[in-house]
Amino acid sequence: MPLDLLNLPRNSIIAILKFLDDRSLLRLREDLQTHDITLEFGFNERRDCSMWKMCSIRIPNSASLELIEKIYPTHVAFQFYALTRVNCKFLNRVADLVESIRLELDKTCRVFAAIANDVLNRKCNRLEIEVPYRNASISLAEAERMIKFFHHKQQPIRFVAGANAQPCNVQIGLYNMSVEHMGEWSGTRITIKHLHYE
Repeated sequence: MPLDLLNLPRNSIIAILKFLDDRSLLRLREDLQTHDITLEFGFNERRDCSMWKMCSIRIPNSASLELIEKIYPTHVAFQFYALTRVNCKFLNRVADLVESIRLELDKTCRVFAAIANDVLNRKCNRLEIEVPYRNASISLAEAERMIKFFHHKQQPIRFVAGANAQPCNVQIGLYNMSVEHMGEWSGTRITIKHLHYE
């Protein structure tokens, strides 16, 4: 009996799509374009292949860009170990093609405002940057500077990283800043999010 994906709840569809490879997602997206449904997916530098094995897959930026130019998704997500000049140029090219980008970095990077500025000066009108909070830590002074910069941009931004601060939850203009203690081993996480960020 064939499964009618279009009538399943959204959460179920997302859970099913997590098990598909990129080629199957591309084929499914092409089929769904006739039904006027948006399919979101992302590219990772690495991915779990099974419960017990870990496999590393590196998709060249040129192949990712070619795929994005072919299917024109509205949202893409990227995971980079480090943000190199090549990756920054690639992000700028992607920002010319898509409306929303989610960026996850594994390594500490101190040029978040510059990245946001470059990406949001293009077609992209929504940006999310996440750095695992055990890998990067910013101070409240750095967070305040970022919020001031974010206010100069009209597009909504969400930023998550580690923090050297006591837990708090405050609203500064159009942005909410929350600092949470995530546990003894995880440390403290700061989230800076536009009030209208969904």
